[in-house]
Amino acid sequence: MKWNDIKIEDIKKISGVGGSSTKAYFVVTMKDGNEVKPDFPSFQEARKNCLDIKRAYNEFNNVPESYEIKSDTYIEVNKKSVHFGYNIHDNIGQSLYVTLLQAKELEMKGLLIDNGSRWLVYTCVGEIELGKVIRGRVDDNFITQIKALGYTFSIEKGMYSMGEKIEEVE
Repeated sequence: MKWNDIKIEDIKKISGVGGSSTKAYFVVTMKDGNEVKPDFPSFQEARKNCLDIKRAYNEFNNVPESYEIKSDTYIEVNKKSVHFGYNIHDNIGQSLYVTLLQAKELEMKGLLIDNGSRWLVYTCVGEIELGKVIRGRVDDNFITQIKALGYTFSIEKGMYSMGEKIEEVE
């Protein structure tokens, strides 16, 4: 199996994306110690290709789907901070936000890794005052988690900023 001219079976590890304003790259370290550093004109293109090669590496090496908790996330409801979910990383290094209910589902499937440590950050993924969304991305999972926390107000799906819906969300 190959990705461009790189044999997947010869890869030892793949770094994240780095670069400057004029080019971006990632580093592929081979089992023989050599390094391959593909260059791309943008960070977006380098990131896409880096994720592609990581997916190919995981597929070739039968690396199972997994998610690791990196930090807790919160929402603010009427100025009170409420534990709402987690920032997790998948097995190719993508960062995702999940609700407590989504995390429980991943845990029940044996896909969630919780080593007990957390990044020392406070991440607030939404704010609600008097039943009105002030900021955050509200989707079906957000609404389900709100209800599971015992809140009864009705909110609509969408991306919110400064109390206004600025974008539709599926």
